[in-house]
Amino acid sequence: FRENYFASSYHSFVTQTPSDQALEALEDTTLLSIGKTAMDELYRLVLKMNLIKRIVANQRFVNSQRIFTSQIMYTPEERYLQFEKYHGDHITSLLHFSGSHTCR
Repeated sequence: FRENYFASSYHSFVTQTPSDQALEALEDTTLLSIGKTAMDELYRLVLKMNLIKRIVANQRFVNSQRIFTSQIMYTPEERYLQFEKYHGDHITSLLHFSGSHTCR
């Protein structure tokens, strides 16, 4: 998940089934948790929440399409290079590595 995005098991939340995913934060994180019944009530009472719901659903769909496409279009090495390109600096800073430690 990207910074400032909602992270969730959206499928699990919508279908109310156990998730096969586990989320682990790499840095201090604020966790917000809400049950489906309470969320549905919030959608009913606060109309702007429906806009947020649509934004989050769109965000999750775009992300899932990006992942799906990368799995069928790119080799594992190409996916790794893309990951490193976009997230390498963040990962190395969290691990307190300099750039030279990640070179092969």
